[in-house]
Amino acid sequence: MIDSGALLADAQRLLDALETDLRRQVDTLPAVHGRLRAEYLRAYAADRTCASWLDWLDGRVGQAAAAWFLGTVFVRFCEDNGLLTESFLAGPTPERRALAEKRTEEFHREYPYETARGWLLTAFDEIAQVPASAPLFARRHSPLYQIPVSHDAASRLIAFWRRSGPDGGPVHDFTHPDWDTSFLADLHENLAGHTRASHRPARTPVFVADLLLDLTLTPALAGLTAEPAGPAPPATASPAEPAGLAGLRLIDPACGAGQVLLAAFDRLLAAWRASADGPASERERVRLALASLHGVDVDPAAVAVTRFRLLVAALRAAGVPTLAAAVRDRFGLRIAVGDALRERPLAGPGRQPTAYDTEDLHELPDVLAPGSYHVVVGHPPAGPVADARDAAHYRERFAACTGPTPAAGDDQLDVAVPFVGLFTTLARRGGPDGGHGAGYFGLLTAAAAVTARPGAARVTRHLTRQVELTHVIDTSAAAIPGQERPGVLLAGRNASPDPGGSVRVVLATQPEP
Repeated sequence: MIDSGALLADAQRLLDALETDLRRQVDTLPAVHGRLRAEYLRAYAADRTCASWLDWLDGRVGQAAAAWFLGTVFVRFCEDNGLLTESFLAGPTPERRALAEKRTEEFHREYPYETARGWLLTAFDEIAQVPASAPLFARRHSPLYQIPVSHDAASRLIAFWRRSGPDGGPVHDFTHPDWDTSFLADLHENLAGHTRASHRPARTPVFVADLLLDLTLTPALAGLTAEPAGPAPPATASPAEPAGLAGLRLIDPACGAGQVLLAAFDRLLAAWRASADGPASERERVRLALASLHGVDVDPAAVAVTRFRLLVAALRAAGVPTLAAAVRDRFGLRIAVGDALRERPLAGPGRQPTAYDTEDLHELPDVLAPGSYHVVVGHPPAGPVADARDAAHYRERFAACTGPTPAAGDDQLDVAVPFVGLFTTLARRGGPDGGHGAGYFGLLTAAAAVTARPGAARVTRHLTRQVELTHVIDTSAAAIPGQERPGVLLAGRNASPDPGGSVRVVLATQPEP
């Protein structure tokens, strides 16, 4: 079973070495340097970034290092838990490790011009054969294909996983009877410093995810089975969308390591099992539950972790023992890399494309469609927006919350504020008849960003006049792992406020914890 602490300690040293190698690769490979430089200049011209070339490159190098490391973590997890029938790097026993070493030697005899990097890519291709896991190693978008590690670094990466402990087994054993992937949440949090994420990832404990879903998904599911008679509200979603449970759409627009989406998957699968109209096949129920889930994150490492965790959860729920056995399954993961706070990254007349090569959000046009979601839920990051161009764009797009210009004394925008606007905007707008059809929103965010900062009056006005706020829960005195700043949980519906309605407020007793 995996020892998270030992893995994190080893990962730090390995990631430092990978970054050093990848920087050398950028400097010595003209094609790689030229492609990255051109991408940076396009982004700068399109107002996507105001970072210097070296700062921007540091971020891309960190993303590539994380991608190479995570790719091997995914391989090791699949090897140790039987999802891969053949060994590539090691295995849970000395015999499996010896088999991996033998297969590596046979690969080099068959392809004498290939190196250790080629063997790693072969292992990644084996996982990518399953349609649902193909985006993990998409050659057009994965950071690991943007900057290749050197052959020597690839050899060291393989050797890292083949180390044995005192009992002869691997130093890092990923075997788990329930295929538990929670260690990846710790790993993702640890990777933030290497990926130069614009904001520290907001880790979401299971109990927080459950509370958010209790306030959003639970009433949304109840509403789908007991909708009142009356005209349907205007909707921006396609008129041909499925009805009932099959048409439910849920999104976490800052999904991080995927804890909220994993908890939502379990609940949706349970709903399909309990549905009288549901399919008899468990695999089909799993497919339908996944079809309702959407996620976005600006960090490619976060999206990779979320995709992998959802894939493993789906295979386990469907009773699929190996990746090869899932090749024909229609499991789809609509989880994308991109900045959810920006408009769709499409090129307009005379404008340059604003999507980075590592982003694929523009390839999923139904993800982030405004006013199309029954549930918008998550734990978005908080903290100052470091990039001035991002801040200007967020202020313009979410003026109702941020104002088009900075408020007096509030020159630096906190990213928590535009996320409040995004969550409410994505939810379906309710009709005039009591908010019929309104989508639910729920988020845990930084309290100061929406209550104490100079510009907070706009957020308060938006929450009290434009939407139906139902819950305000002060979590500042609660022991929430990973929450460094006092938080507040906000929940409600995207409907006109009910003059006769009420807002349930839970406040902490200060200063007692």
